[in-house]
Amino acid sequence: MTTIWKYELPWICGEHYIQMPILSSIITAQKQNEILTLWAIVNSESKREDKLFYVVYTGEKLPIELKGVWNAATNCYIATIQHDNLVYHIFQC
Repeated sequence: MTTIWKYELPWICGEHYIQMPILSSIITAQKQNEILTLWAIVNSESKREDKLFYVVYTGEKLPIELKGVWNAATNCYIATIQHDNLVYHIFQC
């Protein structure tokens, strides 16, 4: 069944893995009740796999995996979210 699921990420700069159904499609990331939250279109009957996400603060060094991959063909950017006094940028590549 195709549906929308939500997932939580920590407010911590770095790599984060989330187990999601294969071929999930992230539709947005936002702050919900002070929690960094992702929503994805998923097939709930699909096998699961670990998906890698990056949380990067403004002004922080980009992980090597993100350097040179952000362009129109391989857009791995999801969203920019403000929380407390920081600005967070969320990627999945």
